[in-house]
Amino acid sequence: MADLREENTSLVDQNSNNKILDPRGRYLRWVAMIFMCFLPFGAYYCDDNPAGLQDVMKEDLKISSSTFTSFYSWYSWPNVIMSAVGGVLIDKWLGVARGATIFCSIVVVGQLVFGIGGFFRLIWVMNIGRFIFGVGSESLSSAQSAYAVSWFFGKQLNFVFGLQLSFSRVASLINLNTIRPIYDSLDSDISGPKRIGVTLLIAASTCIFSLGCALILWWLDNRHRRVHDKDNPNDAAASLWPLVAFLVPKQMLGTAYGLMQSIQNLGFAIINILTGLILDQYGYFMLEIFFIVCLEIALLAAAFLYVYNSFKKGLLNDSPAVRQAKQEQLLKMSLPPQILVNAITSTPVVAEDCEKIRATTNIQANVSSTC
Repeated sequence: MADLREENTSLVDQNSNNKILDPRGRYLRWVAMIFMCFLPFGAYYCDDNPAGLQDVMKEDLKISSSTFTSFYSWYSWPNVIMSAVGGVLIDKWLGVARGATIFCSIVVVGQLVFGIGGFFRLIWVMNIGRFIFGVGSESLSSAQSAYAVSWFFGKQLNFVFGLQLSFSRVASLINLNTIRPIYDSLDSDISGPKRIGVTLLIAASTCIFSLGCALILWWLDNRHRRVHDKDNPNDAAASLWPLVAFLVPKQMLGTAYGLMQSIQNLGFAIINILTGLILDQYGYFMLEIFFIVCLEIALLAAAFLYVYNSFKKGLLNDSPAVRQAKQEQLLKMSLPPQILVNAITSTPVVAEDCEKIRATTNIQANVSSTC
């Protein structure tokens, strides 16, 4: 085993002249970031295929608005549970790289089944395809977030999370501007459900592209871990950034992101059903009123989080500089990562650890609520 490690390390050293792919260099993580951003590209592109084809899909398949919106519900319902399960699988058994590749493969299968169902105008097959697609897509998002935390920390992690979110919106935007032209460009002999099916099958190529990114990222991650596992870096800092990353221990991040995706998809599933019913019975004006009410609820939730965090004297309202200063002082005390998380997030801490925490003047405000 030792010889194998030495051989792997020597292979890395031999390739160190390639500065871009050097695991010890500064560039490899940014190369990996590009593939992280494209990892769920196909999933986000195909997720909004129905929206880009709404009018022609309802006409060619002869379905109502409620049936149309159910395509999104079938996507969301499995993820009320499966996103959390996917996160646990990533943390406990699969690992990030293997999990991301498997979930990408599930996305490909789901989109192919969705397209085949559309080609033969089998709505139930299309629903199954969206179900399979949803199982892979949301778990893939959890893997993407776990990837980011394992490669980046501090301000870099905030930037990467923001960039990943932007890429997801770009994928949706590209879909809305290209999927209908693809539909219109097909031969006139292909019409009705067959035209819908072929269009959806062509869109599946973006999922295959993302699967390729997952495989490349797996290879890059192996290079990264081969060196950094040997160097044994301190992972506590990465477990504290940002928000979820410093609220949850690193070894449970996949589960945490999966649970968040589950709660989010429960909302999506219910909202999609209500959207179809409101649109069919009351029209677009009442639908917009409904959306405004939902936004007001979200605003109240954000206000509550702000007030609660201020009351608990947590870190969410601190500037990056203040947050980093508190984090660095805690790290100097050589406490286990979970105790660091508890100290920063106002979670109760056992008595012997309180004495160590009180030695740090910058977190005195938190000590009274944690000890």
